[in-house]
Amino acid sequence: MSRPYIRARPWTWKDRSGNETPGIGLMHGGSVKAHLTHAEARTLADLLHDLVDAAGNPEPELPATEAEQEQLMSKQKHDIGVQKRAKSEAERNRRWEGLAAKSHWGVPRGKNSTKQKEAI
Repeated sequence: MSRPYIRARPWTWKDRSGNETPGIGLMHGGSVKAHLTHAEARTLADLLHDLVDAAGNPEPELPATEAEQEQLMSKQKHDIGVQKRAKSEAERNRRWEGLAAKSHWGVPRGKNSTKQKEAI
């Protein structure tokens, strides 16, 4: 299972009565999961910085630019895909070996098979 994520981007929230509230949209996929005013976004950013500092920042810093972040996420998705393919291939091989062990595959059949010669 991949780690959940959100992305922040400028977003103007429009309510049903037509009022617009400029701010920051927290997006997942193509949908808005939360909307913050600029003041709320700054407060949340400060809180996130404080939490990271309190945790001792155990993880390395992420790339600063959006292009670098996209590249990192692309590599992570690729790595996850490789891991999933390897896992499914290993599972397929285990099933195949189990089937081969239960079946008559590899046992000679036909006119000159050992079993037929023994029966004669």
